[in-house]
Amino acid sequence: FSSERWLKDHMPGFVKRLQSWTSQALSGFLGLFGYVVGLLLVPIYLYYFLKESEGIKQTWSDYLPLRESKFKSEVVATLTEINGYLIAFFRGQMLVSLIDGALVGLCLTFIGLPGGLLIGVFVALLGLLPYVGSLLCWIPAVLIAVSHFSQTRPVYDPVTHAVVGRHYVNTWAIFPDQIWVYPVIVTLIFVVVQKINSFVTQPRIVGDSVGLHPLTVIFSVIFWSLLIGGFLGVLLAVPLT
Repeated sequence: FSSERWLKDHMPGFVKRLQSWTSQALSGFLGLFGYVVGLLLVPIYLYYFLKESEGIKQTWSDYLPLRESKFKSEVVATLTEINGYLIAFFRGQMLVSLIDGALVGLCLTFIGLPGGLLIGVFVALLGLLPYVGSLLCWIPAVLIAVSHFSQTRPVYDPVTHAVVGRHYVNTWAIFPDQIWVYPVIVTLIFVVVQKINSFVTQPRIVGDSVGLHPLTVIFSVIFWSLLIGGFLGVLLAVPLT
């Protein structure tokens, strides 16, 4: 009697938990399977796209669902022009990212930060993501600065050989005991490089690559970031303009 009652009371909850666990396990497995399949298929698709790139360039307009007419010719010409602007934009943006990465890497190495050049490489790689890429590199740079420049070693008395204090290592002579200065210096490096990016390198290089005046690039970034919002507006500002 007690066993039957216990089963009646607990079986529905047990079945629900079992269904929930099975559903979560199945969705996780399918997600992992899809990720692995996608990871394997991307190089295959990339290989064939690169191999057939010339043929795709010459025949892509044949697959547009439009009849041969003056309108289709105008559409093809417009899409070709937009594609050319996008290619020029991303090439210019890649060059700007390389410059930002070189500046950050050299400045961090100059102040003695371990892995400064490696952080600069990541800044160059993630520079296509406005602000987000710099933020993702700034966080580990500040943490490394706090850890590295706060290291100390004991100071011994020359007579008694007893420890009479501790001395900071790996610091500049002008900031011997001001450990908080180094994270601030790292932050200033990122901020200054970002400002150089926004007002000098990006308007000049990206603007020249797509045929826009540097001031037009600056105002387009402001306009589209307000109209579309945040990161997406900054990323699409120049191509949309």
